[in-house]
Amino acid sequence: MDSRAAIQIIEAATNTHPHYHIVLQLRRMMQRNWEVRIEHIYREGNIVADFLASTADRACFTGRDSSDSGPRPAVAALTSL
Repeated sequence: MDSRAAIQIIEAATNTHPHYHIVLQLRRMMQRNWEVRIEHIYREGNIVADFLASTADRACFTGRDSSDSGPRPAVAALTSL
């Protein structure tokens, strides 16, 4: 799965999708009073996008609560830049 597939899921998933609870949280976050932009980024061009896409493939986000910080390996990848 790459970010293009994730965008399609966010935009079109219904309550029958296995990760709909996560999609619903994302949609609610996007409705907050802030600017949100979602766009396709190739994995090779973004280490954090690559991490998030590869962990999503392994379903590591099942049941994860949203918070102000991201997954530790993604945060570590950002701070190593």
